[in-house]
Amino acid sequence: MDIAERLHLFAKQHNSRWHIRYGEVAPFFTDGYACVAHGQNLAACLSFITGIEMSLRLPLLHAKGFDIRKAWDPTGTGVPLLSNDLLIQASVIGLPIKFLRYGRDPEESIFLANLHSDKHEKRANIVRLRNNICHGNLNIFVEEKGGVALVHNSEIEKEAKHLEAVVTAWSKGFGEWHTIEEIE
Repeated sequence: MDIAERLHLFAKQHNSRWHIRYGEVAPFFTDGYACVAHGQNLAACLSFITGIEMSLRLPLLHAKGFDIRKAWDPTGTGVPLLSNDLLIQASVIGLPIKFLRYGRDPEESIFLANLHSDKHEKRANIVRLRNNICHGNLNIFVEEKGGVALVHNSEIEKEAKHLEAVVTAWSKGFGEWHTIEEIE
């Protein structure tokens, strides 16, 4: 990695830490950027998704008066894991969820309308991707030819790059939201 790539990576990492302002969340994004830089795309996807999930859940837990140290426990808090419901709850407190729309998601107005649907095919792409990866359904990246399963690393890399762009936009939007919350 040359010096320009290192500086670019440092700037991305620094910006996520600066914008997010939740010490519990920034390492997920920092690790995700590092994984992308080293070609560890599945690990990058996991880091980015977990960081997004926690950056949605922590403000909701805080708004509901819960101890954020229990953020990993989805039971009893009323704050779900990454789902359309979590995105809806986050939008209610003003989090800029529009930055989490990407890939196969439709335009913003349809994306926001689809969040209120119970239909499986209407889930936000980030929710679908999270469910597939976190539940071990990696068949979305595999093609079987002649009885041999071939992993499409290019598809995993494409998702990692999409998530990298989403996280960059999300961290900036989240930081702006957080700054406004501090002022109010």
